[in-house]
Amino acid sequence: MHSALSDALRSFIKDQHNELLCTANRHSEPSVALMGTPRLLGNGTVDFEIRESVSTSFDNIRENAAIVFMAYFPGPRARDYYGARLYAKVREIWTSTGKVRPQYTKK
Repeated sequence: MHSALSDALRSFIKDQHNELLCTANRHSEPSVALMGTPRLLGNGTVDFEIRESVSTSFDNIRENAAIVFMAYFPGPRARDYYGARLYAKVREIWTSTGKVRPQYTKK
């Protein structure tokens, strides 16, 4: 993903560990996965590591590059959480065998 992330948003994502990656396959069937902390690169890229052999998220991204990443802090009640959602399209996928081009679905 590439975006101009503010320093505050970079710090927020880096400093907490409640993160979800939301994907959908080419049939728009959704999946939500708990994620580890992504790497925030200096060029504005957010880098995720996903195990390709057993991941519904990986399979979905290969079929549909649109994702939503959510980082949040829980609150005492569900409505009290706060966080950030990043809507993005995956630009590159690297696998153990090389680069894979994600597909872009048309609505």
